[in-house]
Amino acid sequence: MKNVITIVLKLMRKFAMNYIFVVSAFGTAVSLYFSEFMDLPPCDLCWYQRIFFYPIFVIALVALGLKDRGLKVYYYILTLSIIGLPIAVYHHLLKVTDLFPKQTPFCGTSGACSKIDWELIQGSGLTIPLLAALGFLMIIVLCVVKVVGSEK
Repeated sequence: MKNVITIVLKLMRKFAMNYIFVVSAFGTAVSLYFSEFMDLPPCDLCWYQRIFFYPIFVIALVALGLKDRGLKVYYYILTLSIIGLPIAVYHHLLKVTDLFPKQTPFCGTSGACSKIDWELIQGSGLTIPLLAALGFLMIIVLCVVKVVGSEK
C-alpha cells in the first residue's frame, strides 16, 4: 500500500500543473455552461467564486504554455484557491442548511444566493457551489503536494 501511495504522490507532483489545468478548465467551462446555456444567472456569491477560479485556469494555461517549472506559480494558484474555498463552502451551506440567514449582505434581501437552482441529483445536496468547493479543494491538494514534495 505504501508503494501505491508513493507512486500516486510522485505522479501528482510530476503532473500537478496538468491536473490543475484540467480541473480549472472543467470548472470554468461548467460555470459558463450553467450561465450561458442553462440560463442560470450567477448570483453575487457565484461571481465571487468565479473571480478566484477563472484566473487559476489562465495561470495554469500560461504556466503550461511557457513550461514554467518554478514553484511560485503554485503559490499564486494556492492563494486564489484558499480564498475561493471558504466562499464556495459558505455559499453551499447557505443553500442547503439553516446555519446562516437566507438574506445575506452579499445578495441583498432577495435571498437569491440561498435558493437551490440546480442539483446534480435532485435532493442530493450536490449544488454548484459544492462542485466549486471540490474544485478549489482539489487544486489546493495538488499545490500542497507539489510544493511540499519539492522542498525535500
